[in-house]
Amino acid sequence: MEIRLSVKATLSVDGVNAVQGITTYHAEEAMVNRIMLQQAHQAIIAADRRKVGRAGFTGICRLDDRFTVITDSGAKQEELDEIRATGAAVEVAEEV
Repeated sequence: MEIRLSVKATLSVDGVNAVQGITTYHAEEAMVNRIMLQQAHQAIIAADRRKVGRAGFTGICRLDDRFTVITDSGAKQEELDEIRATGAAVEVAEEV
């Protein structure tokens, strides 16, 4: 019998865009994030408007259909559309 766990990883990153994927400025953080993502079946990426469309120095991984990017309503629509084109879902949180 094989047992599989549904593992979700939630990351806050320094940059997310359609070309480089998710990135950070810290190599050690990138290494830990990669290990987390290797174990995850789904990944939730928290990135406010300042991080959407940007890139840090160290790549973590490219985006695909395992990812959901959550951001705020100030993110540029063009950037969000490009992220969606990678297969990633995008959720825009409403300000209250």
